[in-house]
Amino acid sequence: MGCDIHQNELLTVKEVATYLRVGRVTVWRWCKDGTIPAYRVGRNWRIPRADFLELLETSHSPELALVLSTAFDDDHKSQTPPTNLNEVQ
Repeated sequence: MGCDIHQNELLTVKEVATYLRVGRVTVWRWCKDGTIPAYRVGRNWRIPRADFLELLETSHSPELALVLSTAFDDDHKSQTPPTNLNEVQ
């Protein structure tokens, strides 16, 4: 079951982790320390889509900037980040 990050108003930790190709624990930590703007809904974190997409464009976090710069380097040097989580396998 895929998810288009451009349609959901609130993204889950799993969706963001899959999109950035990092672990869920990393995204939880970023939510907790404010690296990614997020809100608690019960025991879960939710990341507003608009804030996340803006963060991708204007990241000032060294850790997140490093992830973004290397997330697609391994075997996909010419690949750009997918706009649809269905494209991430």
